[in-house]
Amino acid sequence: MNISRRGALVAFAGACASISSVARAQTSSGPHVIFDGQLRNGWQNNSWAKVDLGSSFGGAPAIQVEGAAWSALQFHHADFSTKGFSKVVVKINGGKTGGQKLALIASTDKKPFAPNKTLPELVANQWQTFEVDISAIGVVDTTIENLSLQALQDTQPYYVASIVLV
Repeated sequence: MNISRRGALVAFAGACASISSVARAQTSSGPHVIFDGQLRNGWQNNSWAKVDLGSSFGGAPAIQVEGAAWSALQFHHADFSTKGFSKVVVKINGGKTGGQKLALIASTDKKPFAPNKTLPELVANQWQTFEVDISAIGVVDTTIENLSLQALQDTQPYYVASIVLV
């Protein structure tokens, strides 16, 4: 079969475009990692709590967080669409003391969406996974800029191993 260079290049470009479209579709419908030992996918630390992004707990890389009431571990991403996602999954440990009370809050332009979701009290020295339906924090098919874990009281150190949108 005789194919010209131009024909081969056009075929190659078409194949690349198809692969690129498939990759984009898989990314938007699959899990979207915010943190899993490091910040991912363009998310940034925008916290107003004492935060150590390079910490670990129980052998797992994690963010160490502590602070006064209303302080927060906050992740920021410009104009992030929640379309196609149904839950926020957080893996968290209450550290040596446990008992921390936190709320999961989404916001844009420093204005929180309503409602927020109060998580169950954290347990000492135990990894817990919380799955929060995004409807519980008011962000179904909308655009957010921030996702926060806000302390509802003064907190002793707690640890976040991962936060993922699914």
